[in-house]
Amino acid sequence: MKPRGACSDGAFVTDPVDDAEFPTGSCVTEILMAASDAEAIAIDIQDVGRSFGSQRVLDRVSTRFMTGRATFVVGPSGCGKSLLMKMLVGLETPDSGRILVFGKHVATMNAAELNGLRRRVAFVPQHPALFDSLTVGANIALPLVFHRIQDEAAARSTAVRLLSLFNLADRADLLPGQINQSDRKIVSILRSMACGPECLVLDEPTTGLDSPSRDAVFSMIREIGMVDSGIETLIVVSHDMQSTMAIADRIVFLYKGVVRHDTSPAGFLTATATDPIAAQFLAGAADGPMNTEADEA
Repeated sequence: MKPRGACSDGAFVTDPVDDAEFPTGSCVTEILMAASDAEAIAIDIQDVGRSFGSQRVLDRVSTRFMTGRATFVVGPSGCGKSLLMKMLVGLETPDSGRILVFGKHVATMNAAELNGLRRRVAFVPQHPALFDSLTVGANIALPLVFHRIQDEAAARSTAVRLLSLFNLADRADLLPGQINQSDRKIVSILRSMACGPECLVLDEPTTGLDSPSRDAVFSMIREIGMVDSGIETLIVVSHDMQSTMAIADRIVFLYKGVVRHDTSPAGFLTATATDPIAAQFLAGAADGPMNTEADEA
């Protein structure tokens, strides 16, 4: 397996840096890679653009999400991160450019093909809702029963197996109102994993959570690549740069609708030495060039 910063898609490595210089990161790559036969392009985004009226939200965005990689998409609010993630599963469409998922052009898919795509690529929005009247186990089993993939007994077993992967099997018979914030978020992620997707897309999975709950969810995300989850490709939208730098294999930094950096965590850290925008975002500083540019706009 290639180290970070030495991917076969060399054109997308903006700042190759020896990982030995940057000791953070996780073993997510090694386990995800073990789940796939070889590194390949899972999702290929080619010159994607999208406007709302006169506002250009995405401007010729190009990047690739590779099988066996945990990629974090970061950037200021309103830079198009969530919009781009919705495009991956056909919930939004670009005005220009193409998005190829497993080699298929999403915008040309019919309803049946989109349903098949969403089985392979699970998208978890910022505010997923659990059914309060169903137990945790029943919430996770629901898509399996609804889509007639498994009967109720088999779906229940699948739900318990997924909960067990993250030491939550004792929550199976509880109602969502009886578990804490972080567990509810984790259950919503597990529900998206029930149908056995190859790719998992998490849009701001820690939105609205307090610090302990946020840490618990990121711990679960780190473990997705370390357990028998079946997930081969992980894409996470996040504002939490500490967790991003610790977990991600690659970072795509969107700014004003364009890809400003597409690199390893080590490469992103190096970029902050010469890019004050990246430096302010990484530091989470309230004052800096991002504010100046916003004022000028």
